[in-house]
Amino acid sequence: MKKLIVIIITILIEATLIYVVSKLIGWRFSDLVLVGSVLIFGVYWLFGLNINQTNNLLNAGNKGWTGMETGSVKIFTLKVNSVILGQIIFIILSLILTVAIYFPYFF
Repeated sequence: MKKLIVIIITILIEATLIYVVSKLIGWRFSDLVLVGSVLIFGVYWLFGLNINQTNNLLNAGNKGWTGMETGSVKIFTLKVNSVILGQIIFIILSLILTVAIYFPYFF
């Protein structure tokens, strides 16, 4: 139940953020929702990647300069948690909304 609440809150926060940005720049919400949802997911993913890369650099530097084993170099993997799941669901919903709105333009 707690995970479901986090997923719903994530979706609501993303939708609110994209709605506010769309009003600030004068675009329609439907035009910005797909790009915005993918952009938010990308920023979240890049922060995790940056943290992993920084830790790997520090661990390798310590091992090289001091010989102490402070930790091994780890491969970055994106762990699916409630926030990531909420972002993925929001991307899918925004894709469905975008296709539904722009479907007449293609067929």
